This record gives sequence, C-alpha cells and structure tokens, in this order.
Amino acid sequence: MWVPEIGVLDAPFIYRDNDHFYAVQDGAVGAELKSKLEAKGMKHLGWSDIGARNMTNNRRPLVKPADLVGLKMRVPDSKVYVTMMKALGATVVPVNFAELYMALQQGVADGQENPPTTIRSMNYWEVQKYLSLTEHIYSGASASSAQSGSPSNLRTSAPPSRRRGSWRPPTPARGTRG
Repeated sequence: MWVPEIGVLDAPFIYRDNDHFYAVQDGAVGAELKSKLEAKGMKHLGWSDIGARNMTNNRRPLVKPADLVGLKMRVPDSKVYVTMMKALGATVVPVNFAELYMALQQGVADGQENPPTTIRSMNYWEVQKYLSLTEHIYSGASASSAQSGSPSNLRTSAPPSRRRGSWRPPTPARGTRG
C-alpha cells in the first residue's frame, strides 16, 4: 500500500530548517497525509527524520547552483530528484545505490547526494573530495503499519505519536568543506 502524496515531503528547497520540516509534518499537511494513510488501512505511528540531504563530489566546492553545471551526479531514481538535478544543470547518472561507492571511485559519477549519516556510513568521504551542506531536501517518511492483519502487540505497543523520537541526526555547520 503506497500513498504517493507523501512524496510532497521530498520537494526540494521548500524547508528553511529542521524545525520548519517538523512543523510541516506536524501541521495541516501532515494531518492530511496521515488521513490518506488511514484511508488505505494503515495506522500512522509517527514521522521519521532521515536527515537533510547534502551533496558530495570530486570536482569543486558547490557554493551556488551554477557550480553543478556539467557535473555527473547520481540521485535516487525519483522524478523529483532527477528533475531537480537536471534543473540545476547537472547530468543525472543512473547508478544503483549498492554500486555507488565504486561508481564514485571510478569516476562514473562525479558526485551524489544523501543525508550525512549515509555519506558517513557508506564511506563516501573516502572517494569524494568535497562535501557541500546544501540541505536541498529534508528526508522523512511515515512510520506506519497495516492495521488489518498486524499482530495485536504491534498495534498496542506502538501508540501513535506526533513527535519523532529524541534522536535526530546531527546538524553540521553550514558551508562547504573540502
């Protein structure tokens, strides 16, 4: 069961900061998305915070949008991400996530974009020279379970919550590190 409208949360450049992102999830937009989930028989348990997405590359610091012109950038296979990257002047390179490290290492792609936790855990810092804290997309998702057919202990042990857990990804200082 998928609710395509949840994709609106991935729109680029619409959030000022984490607090704004949380306010949208916890406000009227989040309430409407929650009702769409429930209409599909799902129980909304809360919103997750995957972190603000940032860009890495091997060619140059990304200080302004024009710096992306001519870069071969890997993004998830999503219309929103592909359209955004093309609009910024980059060439989109289709690379499976499991093959991304090697593609960056071999120059198949000049760069990629992901939350800091992914950049670090996948060791992209080993094969990328520049990390630009663009925070172009704040990534989140609905934590939900199917109401019908779910184990009763899941439905009762995970009460719905308006706020996410106490842990949030660290917010690095703004700017570009090279």
